Amino acid sequence: MRFLKNRITISLVVIFGAAYAWEFYIRPSTGVLYTAAVSEYQNRNYDRSLELLRKAYRIDPNDSAMLRLLGWNYLKKGAYPEAVANFSRALRLNPKLDDARMGLAYCWLEMGETRKALEYFQQLPAADQRSPEIRTAMARAYRLLGDNQTALQLAMGVLRENKEDKLARKELAFLTGSEDPEAVEATRAESLPRPSSLIVPARARNESFEILQDGGWKRVYLAGVNLTPAVPGHFPSDPPNEVTVYLDWLSQIRAMGANCVRVYTLLPPAFYRALMAYNAEHAQSPVYLLQQVWLDDAPDGNLFNQAFTAHYEKAIYKVVDAVHGQANLPFEKGRGGGIYFADVSRFVVGWLVGRDIEPHVVVTTNLRNPGIQSYAGRYLTIENGNPTEVWLTRQCDAVVRYEVEKYNWQRPVAFVDWAPLDPLTHSTESRMVEEIVMRQKLGEKSLPLLSAPVDDDDAASLDPTKLKPTAAFSAGLFAAYSVYPYYPDFMDLDPHYLEGQDSQGPSSFVAYLEDLRRYHKDMPLLVAEFGIPSSLGISHFNPAGWNEGGHTEAQQGEYLARMIRSIFETGCAGGLVESWLDEWYRQNWLVRDFELPGGRTRLWLNTLSPEANQGLVGFRPSRGETHLLNGDAGRWQPSQLFYQKAPGAPVVRSFGDSYDAARHLLRLFVDSDEAYLYLRLDVERLDNDGDGTPDWKEANYLFTFGTTVEPTGSVLLPFVSNVRIPSGADYVLRLGEGDQSKILLASVYNPYKLVPVAGIPEQTQLRYRIPFLPSLAEEAQFDEMLVEPNRRRYGRDGHMYPPVRYSRSPLKWGTLEPGSPDYNTLAEWYASPKANMIELRIPWGLLQVADPSSLQVLAGIDRSGTFYTETTEGLQVAVVSYRPQTQELADVLPRFRPPGIIAAEDLKRFKWAPWESVTVATYLKDSYYVVQRALQELRSPRKAERARAAVPKGRKRP
Repeated sequence: MRFLKNRITISLVVIFGAAYAWEFYIRPSTGVLYTAAVSEYQNRNYDRSLELLRKAYRIDPNDSAMLRLLGWNYLKKGAYPEAVANFSRALRLNPKLDDARMGLAYCWLEMGETRKALEYFQQLPAADQRSPEIRTAMARAYRLLGDNQTALQLAMGVLRENKEDKLARKELAFLTGSEDPEAVEATRAESLPRPSSLIVPARARNESFEILQDGGWKRVYLAGVNLTPAVPGHFPSDPPNEVTVYLDWLSQIRAMGANCVRVYTLLPPAFYRALMAYNAEHAQSPVYLLQQVWLDDAPDGNLFNQAFTAHYEKAIYKVVDAVHGQANLPFEKGRGGGIYFADVSRFVVGWLVGRDIEPHVVVTTNLRNPGIQSYAGRYLTIENGNPTEVWLTRQCDAVVRYEVEKYNWQRPVAFVDWAPLDPLTHSTESRMVEEIVMRQKLGEKSLPLLSAPVDDDDAASLDPTKLKPTAAFSAGLFAAYSVYPYYPDFMDLDPHYLEGQDSQGPSSFVAYLEDLRRYHKDMPLLVAEFGIPSSLGISHFNPAGWNEGGHTEAQQGEYLARMIRSIFETGCAGGLVESWLDEWYRQNWLVRDFELPGGRTRLWLNTLSPEANQGLVGFRPSRGETHLLNGDAGRWQPSQLFYQKAPGAPVVRSFGDSYDAARHLLRLFVDSDEAYLYLRLDVERLDNDGDGTPDWKEANYLFTFGTTVEPTGSVLLPFVSNVRIPSGADYVLRLGEGDQSKILLASVYNPYKLVPVAGIPEQTQLRYRIPFLPSLAEEAQFDEMLVEPNRRRYGRDGHMYPPVRYSRSPLKWGTLEPGSPDYNTLAEWYASPKANMIELRIPWGLLQVADPSSLQVLAGIDRSGTFYTETTEGLQVAVVSYRPQTQELADVLPRFRPPGIIAAEDLKRFKWAPWESVTVATYLKDSYYVVQRALQELRSPRKAERARAAVPKGRKRP
């Protein structure tokens, strides 16, 4: 899609071709249509231009001028296969048409057929190839093919002629991280001479990290963040390439009080340029870097696969070269590429090898390589290790060895570990095989079949204390763990951890850290990843409230602050928050099945997904700064008016009391964006008894939604007597007193069912209905939207831990107006008596909209358990007001037909426009400022000393 915004303006080429074709090719019968199509194309009305061309095509399908213009229109719209078909046909009719050849080159470039694109570019006349536009496009092609030097030569050639050429500057940024050709020239360097003596800029020693500063060693506590630079609309494989973006982030990170950033893989050159530039201006307070070398999935789960190991070692060498500013790397999906000139090696405090490896990979590797238990490297050794530990030791040794041999530098190293693979034993965790045996003994039928690898959380371990440095390795080893307060389940179930206390109350997190710290003794322990989400949805519960989701931004910050203090107080060497940015693309296990197609999650925000809402920096969707649920009618546009009562139209039924005005519906507005469906309901008067609040005891409101193309849901509505929607309601949303405000799902559109456990009928389990096909029922039950974040589990002693379920149906009250007493970043609705309006924002996920960007809604589950979707024709919406005591209808939008019908012909569908790109506003969450205060406290020597002195001493595991 970048072509549609950034590639050359081809209008002049087409217009010239059109004039030539007019004189020599076009028949008079199609000339008027063609001329009009050219005009529409020039005005960027591509759909209208195509409409005219199709009419002309029916008259003369062999006109090459029309075929070319069809191709350019399709190209502009991003319909590349259609463009290719028309350009190719035009060339077959007339092989001399260079503009068609040019169009094909751009099509193949956008479609990833880079060699084909380059072939077509090279077939163009020499004059065309010398144009800045074509040279820049060819630079992109060479870059994608891994020939960075040729790409750089082409881009720099364009910029020497015009240093303001926007496209060439962008291409230069992809290649080098900078849009400035003079800056690139200034930093281009030959290979640096290898120092004669070993340089150690950082070391791990005495439970801490130390930095070489002014000739001496200075202890540094690493407080930082994890950075995955995937902004909305993009995957991590397509990160920003602008130095300014990374400079802004680094400035905000340092202003928060953090001094370290961890990156999971090699980032684009722009990041390292930004780090070098920032630290050059902030020499007394730099941002340090923990650089990880990402580990892909091993073939068949065996890390010792020879080709896999060789590929990973090459990845290690590339990363080491890049941080030393000595790399020219082809672009790889999910990894950085380009020409790395920025030498940031003095700011790298440690290498991280691997990733949070799944337990089944460790089990598989160990089983397939049973004889491998030791390794003696030049810098690291291991004895009596399991095969996976040995493999990781080899890779850690490879990092150190390569950096010393090529650059004579050395720094601390660790492999990435996490709680499921810690070296501790957790009795509340049983392997799935063990659990199945227990369940079978209890009489359970229909037990799961273990056909796929199972990731048991205490079935294997990785122990960093087994790694030993040789005399040649002075930088030292450290342990790096990902630790979360809600996962694995032993954090929620182990009695010892549940007894944990920090200064603010119960904390399994601090108890676990104490155990981990004791086990690792003198080795520096880095909590390389910890966090808690600010999502509406919850995917795991913790008894003390440290849940995976369900927290406001302020609550997220308070929990993070507690974790920050606990990490420091338990004697760890540092801690890094996960994560800096909200990551829209990430999918959570509890919502993944409902996000279809999954590859489009980057284009919309699912607030039910904790993983997508874990950052300190958020991204407001396009309407997020407009609809603040604050009663401001001026923020709504006339174009968003959906239904309106005729002036003077009365309520459907008057009860003759003073609350008729509360039941009188006037207008409904509807809007949407990348995260929510927004609604605004205007009534005559919300507060009729003068108590300053809406008259919930006398007036309730019921919104109905139909999402599918065919009629589904319930014809008869709940809560209000004898009101029918023949086309069906899939959802109803009730607004009333207290906890009565909920969104409910028609049972015939509910993919879940609660069933007894076969053989143990006193227990129940929440399962998908397989197969599931939504249907229309005269009177369907409306269900709470129940999910099960914590499944039923069994400890090794046979103790059963029941499942934990919750309903997503209750709606959270509040406003998004900071400073208001009702401020709540999770708010879903708000009623303003002053403005006589009710506002709602409903997350797409609560309506089972599987992908709002392509209008996909849940359509069913087939017999194999595969979820499938359909393209909606829009959401069918109606609103009813009623007396809650008697359930008698009062009023209806759009209209009411006797006897008690809201007819399909009266109902409108709200259909929003699909999208392929995202417009968002970046903001610092409330949690950022809470974390900032917590880190400021750590920087106060007296407060820090008091905090360390307060650490409980001598507590042992029972």
